[in-house]
Amino acid sequence: MFSIEEFCRDYGIPYGHSGIVSKGRIGLPDPSKGMGDTEFHCAFNPANGTIYSWISGAIPLREYLQWAVPDVPYNKLLKEYSNDFDYVERLKVRENATQLNYNFPELGKVARRYLEKRGFNVDELTSKYKFRDGGFVGDWAYRVIIPIIDTDGRICSWQGRSYAGQDLRYKTLAIEKSLVDPKKMLFNLNNCNKSYVVCVEGPFDALKFGDNCCATLGTSVTEAQVQLLTEYKKVVIIYDSEKPAQQRAKKLADRISALGVKEVTVVDLETEKDLGGLSYEQVLEIRKELGL
Repeated sequence: MFSIEEFCRDYGIPYGHSGIVSKGRIGLPDPSKGMGDTEFHCAFNPANGTIYSWISGAIPLREYLQWAVPDVPYNKLLKEYSNDFDYVERLKVRENATQLNYNFPELGKVARRYLEKRGFNVDELTSKYKFRDGGFVGDWAYRVIIPIIDTDGRICSWQGRSYAGQDLRYKTLAIEKSLVDPKKMLFNLNNCNKSYVVCVEGPFDALKFGDNCCATLGTSVTEAQVQLLTEYKKVVIIYDSEKPAQQRAKKLADRISALGVKEVTVVDLETEKDLGGLSYEQVLEIRKELGL
């Protein structure tokens, strides 16, 4: 979500909760009255990122920002103040594919050895999660192919994880080639029921945790993914223990809470390893400690 208060502080724009501002909203000057409007005839709603004027009605964020700081590009402001939620990369409307051929071969010896070394049950990855091998030639060579499956059981896209030391560890199928933009989905949501959900960053973290655990497929979180998480009454966020990751987890928790989810918890495992690097036994203990 756009951090309106940080933006206002940096650019010297008055804001506050006085005047006619409703509870929970952040008051802003109305364009029709100018920057001297300290009664704040505009208000920003942190729950959904919208701006409403009591004089002229709804104002698109782009329009308001261009009025407030006309010399600063809109995309630059989004990058600086979007709080890690991935607005910028998906501003362009892209058409998705209408057909997807998931015709990769079964996992080979090298790929299986890589997964076994990471402590995974390879048979489960191939049968339940439909893992495949990118082979030794082509765009997906030397990668484990991890399908991204929707709640209807349909493979909509995939990620490839390198098992041969390529610089780019994860590679995701392009939006135009996917049935659904992967960042509008949550990995493993098809194995989550509605009682609660654990949210992690990477697919291997989710696979090690098991059912009722989904992944955002990277460190950024889109608004579409946030909305999917709000369908649960209880959300537990487990990101890596590094400070930046914990900050992202806190921002995500605040966003979900603002949208009405009453039980939101951020868990710091306080370990150098992420969930994907732990054993199944260690993850089981974590589940027990969290009462999940």
